[in-house]
Amino acid sequence: MNVVAQIAALATGASLVIVFVMESFFFRSPSLYRFFLIEPGQESAVRLWAVNQGFYNLYFGLAAVGGVALVHMGYEAAGTALVVFTTASMFLAGIVLYFTEPRLWLSTIWSCVPPGVALVALAVAG
Repeated sequence: MNVVAQIAALATGASLVIVFVMESFFFRSPSLYRFFLIEPGQESAVRLWAVNQGFYNLYFGLAAVGGVALVHMGYEAAGTALVVFTTASMFLAGIVLYFTEPRLWLSTIWSCVPPGVALVALAVAG
């Protein structure tokens, strides 16, 4: 796996872990209401999806980082497969995000660009 794919996969993983923290622990923070498109008083209503989605993001983020780690431990095929799966999943989830809520276009860009770069770098490298 080339360096560009590794860096993009690590950026993908890191962003998912950051979003995990935001969704699972700070979704009640007024400064994040616009990120989640919620209004004051809706925190309890979104708790279930926010925390659960946060943990999904944590697991995918750790898998992306783990894929790069596997490559460095000599398990190239397994690591690459894990990186392809996690980055493709995040890229496609970003597209779904845009079509379900276009106001979150900035989140869509962040959800698509790093994993997209990883996928292109992997495809180019063969």
